[in-house]
Order: sequence, then structure tokens, then C-alpha cells
Amino acid sequence: MPPFLAHLADRRVLRVRPGAHYLLASDGFWACDDPLAFTGRWPALCAGKTAAQAVSALFDDFLSQPPKGLHSDNITMLALRFDAAFTVPGG
Repeated sequence: MPPFLAHLADRRVLRVRPGAHYLLASDGFWACDDPLAFTGRWPALCAGKTAAQAVSALFDDFLSQPPKGLHSDNITMLALRFDAAFTVPGG
């Protein structure tokens, strides 16, 4: 992480776990009345899927059941899933 970002509370280095999905989503996903209720479905929607399948499932869910109070915004998502063969350097 660049030193000029390290002091910010919402930025940190994560130790990744094999088989876990890591989602980076733009603020369009949070611009609704209850973002935690909306995103609470995500673990079940991602379970047993590749990263590409998980993103498709999340966008399909988003389009079929838009969250209440959604404000139009840029909606972007990137999903990463590290398989068991992935090793963390130095870890």
C-alpha cells in the first residue's frame, strides 16, 4: 500500500483466505435505504461459485430485486477468488 494512503482508516492490508470471495464494489451499491440488508444476501449468492459466476449472480440479483431507496449511481463490481494453490508471499 502506498505510504500516503496507509494512515486512512478505510484502507488496510488484508490477508486473503483460499476459497473466499473478495468484492470491491462502487458506492452505487451502498446508495440505498438499507445497504446491509441488501448485501446480506451476497454470501449465499456467491457460495460455490467462481469469481465470474459470483459477479453474474450478484448483478442478476441486483437487477431482479433492486434495493429499496436506490439512488441512481455508477455501479461497478470486481470479484476476486483465490484458489487453494494461491500462496501469500512471506506468509
